[in-house]
Amino acid sequence: MQLSTTETAPRMRSALRRATLDLDVRIGGRLRAARIASGITQEKLAEALGVTFQQIQKYEKGANRLSVSALIRVGQALEMAPMAIVPELGEGTEGAPPIVDPYTLEVARLMGELTLTQRRQLAETVAGLVDLAAKREG
Repeated sequence: MQLSTTETAPRMRSALRRATLDLDVRIGGRLRAARIASGITQEKLAEALGVTFQQIQKYEKGANRLSVSALIRVGQALEMAPMAIVPELGEGTEGAPPIVDPYTLEVARLMGELTLTQRRQLAETVAGLVDLAAKREG
C-alpha cells in the first residue's frame, strides 16, 4: 500500500523536527562543554553576548536555537572558532561527543593550566587507573 503525499508530509515534518531538536541539543551540549573548558560562567558569556544568563541556559539545553550571529559572538567570547561548537555534517548521535559531567569538564579546564609534559604524565596515570579498574571489574 502506498501512502499519499498528504499522509507522508506530516511524517516527514515530524522526522525533520526531531532531527532539528536533536541537533539543537547537541550544539547546546557542545556550547556548554566549550564554555566550561574556557572557564567562563554563564553570566560572563551572557554579558558578552548581550543576553541574560537564562538565555545561555536555554542555548545549552537546546531549548532555544543559537543563531549564526550569536554563534560567532560565542566563538569570540570563548576565543575559539565558532564552528568548533557545531557538529560535523552527517554526524549522528553515535559520533557525537557525550554530554560530560561537571567533574570531567573541570578536569579538562584545569589540565589547560599544566605544561605539556605534566598533561602527558597525568594522562598516563589516568590510563593506568582505568586499566586497573577494568581488571578489578573483569
